[in-house]
Amino acid sequence: MKATDAKCLKELETENARLKRIVVNLTFDERAKMPSHTLVHEVHYRIRKDTVENRGHVTLRYLGKQRHLNIGWKHMGQTIFLYVLDDHVDVVTPEGELVGEITLNPEKKYQPIVRTRTL
Repeated sequence: MKATDAKCLKELETENARLKRIVVNLTFDERAKMPSHTLVHEVHYRIRKDTVENRGHVTLRYLGKQRHLNIGWKHMGQTIFLYVLDDHVDVVTPEGELVGEITLNPEKKYQPIVRTRTL
C-alpha cells in the first residue's frame, strides 16, 4: 500500500465519520421534544407508600438528592404514606392518622419532622 493510498483511505474514513454525525444530528433534531421550561412553574406532587426503617427513617429523593426523613422509632417497621407537595411532606399512617409534617430543606440531608399534637 502506498502512502497516497493510505492518505486517501484516511480521508474517506474522516468523511464517512462526518456524514454519520450529520445523519445522527438530523435524526435527533427531527424527533418530537417537550419545549424547555414547561414544568418549571407547575406544582410537583406525589404519594408514596413506604415502610419505616429500623432507625426510624424513610428516604425520599428531592431535587436530585436522597433525603432521610426522621419519622421516629415508634413507627419502626410500620407502613406509612408520604404525601409530597413541592417541599412539604405529610406523613400519614394507613389508618389516616397524621404522624407529622416535614418541610424539606435543600441544604440538609436529614430532615426533622414536626409532630402533630393530639388532644
